[in-house]
Amino acid sequence: ALPYWDWVGVGNYCAVCTDDLFGDNSVDGTLISGLFRGPEWVNYCQISSLLSRGYVCADSTSLITRAPGTNPAAPYLPTESDLVSSLGWNIYGHGQDSGGSFRPAAEGTCNPQTGLVDGTKYMHSMAHDFFGSTSTMASSPASDPIFFVFHSYYDLLYEKWIQKWGGSGLDSYPDSNLPVGQAKDSYIVPFFPVVKNQFYLNTSVTFGYKYDELD
Repeated sequence: ALPYWDWVGVGNYCAVCTDDLFGDNSVDGTLISGLFRGPEWVNYCQISSLLSRGYVCADSTSLITRAPGTNPAAPYLPTESDLVSSLGWNIYGHGQDSGGSFRPAAEGTCNPQTGLVDGTKYMHSMAHDFFGSTSTMASSPASDPIFFVFHSYYDLLYEKWIQKWGGSGLDSYPDSNLPVGQAKDSYIVPFFPVVKNQFYLNTSVTFGYKYDELD
């Protein structure tokens, strides 16, 4: 099982950025301690060119960098009130670029409290910008191992939501007006064996595990 880090409401304090966990960083973002500083751990996908529906990775690699709390647009991690508001939306989602539901509230593309899409980043998106550097580009966040404990906590948040709202909330999962590959019947790629998105619209016990604590 993957551990998770409960990062909600901790302000600008990165509790796992320590010598014995994910490492501290210098002013320029270079990791200076911990198990994941270079040269063994690197960013494997620097973007060399953009395509209409993706990007091309450069041939070279670079060291993982991290600069938590230095981005003026995301000086702290999401608040507890934003998390509670995200879980309060009783339908999963409406479609691409729309707000007022759980998916965009949790992803941070809409204000989790008002449901409005106002161009500001919240929740998940805000947290990526908080960490900065490697975590800010779409191609590279998973190169930093902190990515996994951060997103494992999102699995717990989804478990809270699905136990609270269940099937009635998931009935709203849109079948259209979505990015390629995100419809209910779309296959998740490039993972094998291939399964459809709707396969994962279940509680954790369906997949053989459960959380000791959800409160």
